[in-house]
Amino acid sequence: ATQPNVAHVVGIDGVRKALDEFAEEHSALEIKQQEQDDTEGETTTATTTTTHFERFVGKKITLLKGDFFDMERAGFANKFDVVWDRASLVAIQPTLREEYVKTIGTVAKPGASILLVTFDRREGTLEARKAGPPFSIDQAEVQRLFGSADWVESIQLVDEFDTFVTDPSRKERFQSSGVTSLFEMVFLIKAKA
Repeated sequence: ATQPNVAHVVGIDGVRKALDEFAEEHSALEIKQQEQDDTEGETTTATTTTTHFERFVGKKITLLKGDFFDMERAGFANKFDVVWDRASLVAIQPTLREEYVKTIGTVAKPGASILLVTFDRREGTLEARKAGPPFSIDQAEVQRLFGSADWVESIQLVDEFDTFVTDPSRKERFQSSGVTSLFEMVFLIKAKA
């Protein structure tokens, strides 16, 4: 929201505490909760009705608290040029992954870019590698999920790095649960124009 090329940022989280912490950490954005209109029971902007979400508004930013899977029903179809998933897909139950990909495809504009960050629990006990959240999502799973979506033009692994090297504080936590290798992976997914 503070970048000159950015018109407006919309963020979503299902946890109020995460939104409150973000607003506190970015106080210059002056994010405040927006009350619903008592007469109509909904909050509206020129293009979007958000009865499904609590809404927090600041300088060039709107944060929504609610269920990501309600985005289309709330009027967010074809709204976003860029989507940044910073640990959403890895946080949801694996049985919801296909629905997540469908929802991303619905809210992204044609030609949109999706930056996806996943975690790959590469080594450790079988139980630890399957545990979550964050759930492990390797490159093959990203290809499986997005490669079969009719709205996806391309999937590119942009970067990967050893989380235990870049963030040593995570090493003890994950190793104590049986994970001996954890990589963070960044993908660029392009929607068809």
